[in-house]
Amino acid sequence: MKKDYHKTQIEPAGPFSPWTPGMEPPKQPVSYVIEVLGCIGEDWSEWFNGLSIQCHEDKGISMIYGDIKDQAELFALLTKIRNLGLSLFRLNGNV
Repeated sequence: MKKDYHKTQIEPAGPFSPWTPGMEPPKQPVSYVIEVLGCIGEDWSEWFNGLSIQCHEDKGISMIYGDIKDQAELFALLTKIRNLGLSLFRLNGNV
């Protein structure tokens, strides 16, 4: 007997899944602040996809901040930070 998949209701991924049919996906943060240890000059802004950079020498950290369109762009920026040998101090996202 052939199953009609068009009439099959989508079920959650498993018994412990937080998703139920009809739920909307969570909102992704749009604006991020990435703090790294050490000072990065503002001239690195273009290399960090045009995000703003602010160095706080008294605290020994740099803030890289601005709008990031999706998780792929966020992970690309985190990869650049890792490749530069910088230590991630804090990451905050705002919806």
